Amino acid sequence: MTRPPRARRPHAVGVCSGAMAIEIALRSLGIGPGDEVLIPAFGFSSMLNSVLHLGATPRFVDVDPLSLNMDPAKAAQAVGPGGVQEEEDDRGTGQRGGGG
Repeated sequence: MTRPPRARRPHAVGVCSGAMAIEIALRSLGIGPGDEVLIPAFGFSSMLNSVLHLGATPRFVDVDPLSLNMDPAKAAQAVGPGGVQEEEDDRGTGQRGGGG
């Protein structure tokens, strides 16, 4: 029996579901209350639930009718005045604030 290839990383996190993986990814980005997260308007509820569980605000973006992925042009429209703004935190690290 051959061994599976190693990830060659010092740490890893195993999770029980895709929803938990999404939540961990959002937490690692510091997403939390006061943040808005772009999510596709067509998809699984786990993305929405993960955003809401962290206290962030979901902002739905329409999908491309051919790929059914988030439409990049509509995502770009959602960012900017009246949309999601990327802000530096007060420590100047360039990471988004609001999360814990």
